[in-house]
Amino acid sequence: MQAHAIITIGSRGSDLALWQANYVQNELKRHGFESKIEIIVTKGDRIQDLSFDKIEGKGFFTKEIEDALLEKRIDLAVHSLKDLPTTSPAGLQIAALSYREDPRDLLIIRKDACDPATGLGVKKGGRIGTSSARRKVQIALLQADLEITDLRGNVPTRIQKCRSGAYDAIIIAAAGVSRLQLDMSDFITVALEPDRFVPAPAQGVLGLQIRTEDLFMEGALSAIHNTAVAEVVAVERQTLNLFEGGCHMPVGVYCTKANGIFTVMAAKSDNDHQLPIKIELNSETSAGLPERLLALCNKPRQGKIFISRNESTWPMLGKQLRDHGYETLFEALIETKTIQSNALQATDWLFFVSRNTVVHFLKQHKPLSGTKIAAVGEGTAQALHAAGLQVDFTGLHTDITAVAADFALQFAGSSVLFPVGNRSRNTVQNALQNHCLLTEMQVYETVLLHKSIENGCSALVFSSPSSAEAFLTHNRIHSEQLVVAMGEATAEFLSKQGLHNVVIPSGYRQDQIATAIFSHL
Repeated sequence: MQAHAIITIGSRGSDLALWQANYVQNELKRHGFESKIEIIVTKGDRIQDLSFDKIEGKGFFTKEIEDALLEKRIDLAVHSLKDLPTTSPAGLQIAALSYREDPRDLLIIRKDACDPATGLGVKKGGRIGTSSARRKVQIALLQADLEITDLRGNVPTRIQKCRSGAYDAIIIAAAGVSRLQLDMSDFITVALEPDRFVPAPAQGVLGLQIRTEDLFMEGALSAIHNTAVAEVVAVERQTLNLFEGGCHMPVGVYCTKANGIFTVMAAKSDNDHQLPIKIELNSETSAGLPERLLALCNKPRQGKIFISRNESTWPMLGKQLRDHGYETLFEALIETKTIQSNALQATDWLFFVSRNTVVHFLKQHKPLSGTKIAAVGEGTAQALHAAGLQVDFTGLHTDITAVAADFALQFAGSSVLFPVGNRSRNTVQNALQNHCLLTEMQVYETVLLHKSIENGCSALVFSSPSSAEAFLTHNRIHSEQLVVAMGEATAEFLSKQGLHNVVIPSGYRQDQIATAIFSHL
């Protein structure tokens, strides 16, 4: 094992690449190893005027550095691991992985192009920049009206293109912005949670590559290697390897481990015009997880899905399911009618627990000046934004009692008015009754529509306890059908009807409903 007097680190010359190389250099120095950095220009650096079907994982930013490593011009290559093909060239290996910086994608919006009422918060018809096929299909899923335009350049260059007005918004990896400590104060920035926008496999991780024969470097890097990161990233990269199969596919995979349980999310499309199939799996072991994801994503899908709403309210859910082989049957089983209510009394807060409460309240009232507005979740908040109202509190949980706990923690002692329907379950109110001064105003009534549904369906999706009740007045649920219940209240109602194997999506968005179906059917 021959020691290197000074280790030569190969890196691209961008600000972010040099930050990464310097980070590794400092880590080596902490363990007693001297090094220097050699800048290498890659094909991806030279070509700035073309778009690639898939930038991550195709070697556009790595081949020249790997060649230098094989030719012994450098001893160590530092890569963004998401840029590396899943199989190293003969003679090379990934010897160590770094810590994981923020793995999320970052949505950067010009302040004059922000609209909180839309799916991504970008104004309708806005121009959004990315050259990643993975990001393009997920943008289309969350906000279909955007104009998606290719975006190239290093991190500061891409941000400057947005700042100059060439784009209304862009999406880049949060890790680069964090590592470079860039000033983003003139933008609206939103870190997109992985269950909403699945990152690239290994995003936020550095891969340290050496020659397989270099035992000295293998030993030197053993002190730097992050075994916890390696365990989850292995699932992501193995999944990518199985999905790719030589094709240029839009693929996102993200894995975590908490309390001994692996949770992995995947988003995959066959091309950049197909909305992605999204899968979420939990397991006590990582063994076989990539194969299970592959099987679920590639499973032939047929049959009909019943959804207890009009398709106009959930259009992307229908398109996403049909893009992957399902038929859909949308049928509203309830309707709501405005109830004339009394004049408003002054309170500290107006708390809206559904889109219906927003619609029927605003038909009769305007919030009083000085009253703050709370929304139980993202969908209700978007309805309020669409009406031109500012939302001062938005619930972040599907568990309504957790939303109430968050509100009570911040605003205990406040007076709160709840617009409600005649069949409201009062879940938030019950959780808040010992913390706030509560009043209710009935603003609408729910009417059950008694319809016989053609029930040769593979899955049934119920948007509320009332819709499930209306269905069961003239229809049966069969044991072989997948039943998806929006929220704990709907699941509780179905449980009282003797249905216990009910799936609750992780949230109320259309893509989360589809994920529950794809993951369990």
